[in-house]
Amino acid sequence: MAMERTSDPGAPRDRRIVARSTKRIVLSTFGSLGDLYPYLAIALGLKERGHAPIIATSATYRQTVEGLGLEFHPVRPDVPDPSQMPGKMRRFMDQRRGTELVIKEWILPALRDSFDDLMKAADSADAIVSHTLTFAVPLVAELRSITWISTAL
Repeated sequence: MAMERTSDPGAPRDRRIVARSTKRIVLSTFGSLGDLYPYLAIALGLKERGHAPIIATSATYRQTVEGLGLEFHPVRPDVPDPSQMPGKMRRFMDQRRGTELVIKEWILPALRDSFDDLMKAADSADAIVSHTLTFAVPLVAELRSITWISTAL
């Protein structure tokens, strides 16, 4: 159980301590390192406050996540190395149709796999935080009866 200081007008500052329970919070994201980094910062802040954050994202980022001392759970689809598919990556980065192509060709074909992976990641979780492209999260939160927090970073 984590401890937290609280201010009570009738008690000396820093002497009043109350207990709060540790929460398991899944942070699910998809995309590039630019998509991952904000969730890592949130997870580190949660960990510092005594919670148990779990980063649920592409297996490509396992080493990055675990290197920070955070729990990791892989979620498909995997983010490929852009140098291995430069033509496809150019199409995905197209300003006009890129987002549509990412969703149609990458996210939606793997939606069932993402759902299965997130159901495992959210087992015994208290809450789940989602990126805009993690479409399976609302259903996972509903089926697991946990709080869902949607983000737009």
